[in-house]
Amino acid sequence: MDKVGIAVKQRYQKLLDDVVPFMVPRWLFVCGIIFYFIYRIMTLQGWYISCYALAIFHLNLFIAFLSPKIDPSFEMSESLEDDDGPALPTNNNEEFRPFI
Repeated sequence: MDKVGIAVKQRYQKLLDDVVPFMVPRWLFVCGIIFYFIYRIMTLQGWYISCYALAIFHLNLFIAFLSPKIDPSFEMSESLEDDDGPALPTNNNEEFRPFI
């Protein structure tokens, strides 16, 4: 059973690798699925609460993706207590990387 799982994972990864160069068709496919989902909800006239919860979940994931891992304003308020304010980096290792 383990060999079958590995084979399935390898085929799936191969499919993903083959589809990567086709950016416009991927976006069209995603938009088509979203429009079909909205059409299905409107025609069935139900599942509004479930869809609303799913939309909030996806919005939460999107906001988490866009927000930096470290809040620079919070770090600046902490550094103001310690010294005169934020300092410029003195070497390459001190570069600010918020999305790590």
